[in-house]
Amino acid sequence: MLQEKRKSEATVFNQYISSAVSGIEDLESLKKVEKLIENSSDNSAMTYQLAWRILTHPQIQKKNLDLALKAAKKAHEISPDNAYIMYTCALALAMRGETDKAIAVQKKAITMVKNDEEKRKLLQNNLKKIEAMK
Repeated sequence: MLQEKRKSEATVFNQYISSAVSGIEDLESLKKVEKLIENSSDNSAMTYQLAWRILTHPQIQKKNLDLALKAAKKAHEISPDNAYIMYTCALALAMRGETDKAIAVQKKAITMVKNDEEKRKLLQNNLKKIEAMK
């Protein structure tokens, strides 16, 4: 049953990304992916990946930053201790022009990785990139 659910989620996810890549955000795909985000309670990986794809996919010219932020926030709600998800939230905020909020979120993400110097350096570099967007 879970496998079928994940397959269905992946189909909705891929249909939305395909429509976004085509340059014409399909309203039906958008509604389905919004519903998928709303109803997700156990799949932070999927909502995180959706946000990340929207924000970073090189072929998506018109990025739906509201949708990306909504997906990143949902992923954070499901997995509040994941610093990478927090970075995705920060990136979405920064790309929306909310750099002060983005900086605050990213600084919090950095404090979450006390015992992993490699992750900490990566997140600090990402903070510099966000600060440069100001």
